[in-house]
Amino acid sequence: MLYEEDPADSAGKRFVGNVVWRVENVSPSPSQPPDRVVRADITIPERNMQVTWTLGRNFDKLLLRSEGERVDGDTEHADAELLWSRATGPWWDRVLGIRHDAGGHGPSRTWAAIGVQGLAPYMFELEATAYVGESGRLAARFEGEYELLLSNRLILQPNLEADLYSRDDPANAVGSGLSEVEFGLRLRYEFSPRFAPYVGHVWSRKFGRTARFSEDEGFEADDRAWVAGIRIWF
Repeated sequence: MLYEEDPADSAGKRFVGNVVWRVENVSPSPSQPPDRVVRADITIPERNMQVTWTLGRNFDKLLLRSEGERVDGDTEHADAELLWSRATGPWWDRVLGIRHDAGGHGPSRTWAAIGVQGLAPYMFELEATAYVGESGRLAARFEGEYELLLSNRLILQPNLEADLYSRDDPANAVGSGLSEVEFGLRLRYEFSPRFAPYVGHVWSRKFGRTARFSEDEGFEADDRAWVAGIRIWF
């Protein structure tokens, strides 16, 4: 059944069709062995529509992660990660790549990154990444989020993130141990799965020597902020 929203009718429009399922062996590339996929041939006569839908495994992906913070027009912190992701099962991927930290008044840092990401029980999305920097610096980041569907397009997303470091980095106002924890709520509207603007609120708390470094520079350990942006993928 195909459902279409209709501004003139809150119930929308429904079109009945049929589907034929089949299983095939398809080779992702000439150098890789065939892998089994599920295909569906969908026909909606009233809309003169024919669609072939394929469900298979996407083993390799290139990921770009980035986040930053601006205060009064100045970039306090920003980092970007370029990662290769390889599926290790139906729900989990391992990632490998690099991370670059910049912004603020301290020197930039570059790290090698390795970690995992995937879908945990009860539909929690988790990321756990370890970093190795110059001079034996170590760091780790853990992030978890959950999606609450308020409607077909409106989604509320709680998010929790924690950063840890193995040693002090006074030049970048980062202390060893648990450095910062951030909790946020984002509300997004999906015009399509590929394009969704969002608004939200974020609470963050610095701990230990990171909090002391921040207070020495005249900032509080606790911070709250409104956020807005656009979520896209292609």
